[in-house]
Amino acid sequence: MEPIGSIPLPAAVPTPEHASAPLGAKFAVAAFGLGLWLITSPFLLGFGVTSTRLGGWNNAMLVGAVVLVVALGGMMAPADTPWFGHVLALLGAWVAVCPLVLGYHEKIDPARALLNHAVSGAALLAVGVGAVLAMRRRR
Repeated sequence: MEPIGSIPLPAAVPTPEHASAPLGAKFAVAAFGLGLWLITSPFLLGFGVTSTRLGGWNNAMLVGAVVLVVALGGMMAPADTPWFGHVLALLGAWVAVCPLVLGYHEKIDPARALLNHAVSGAALLAVGVGAVLAMRRRR
């Protein structure tokens, strides 16, 4: 572009450090969605609040809340939270196996809950591993 007067206009192509959203933040947004799903899925799929003892439904809500907090940290300062991918991967692995460890109340269909936790855990694990790999690539 031609300068106006003596002030040159900036280039229209952004440099990599001025990209719209860092890759780590995109993984954090995906994790935020998974956290919301973990909190609401026991009620949407019909296996929420079936007993007062610790089980898969309240563990899903607790882990979902932790995922939301970790994801918010990753969205607000992705370069300052290189640990968030590792935490998400660990939480994803836990979500996948927690129904087998904690169990469910007898009054629900455990197959639906097991499938939900397996898919949600695998997705969260994949997001965590992707975030770790993206952070390593940036360095």
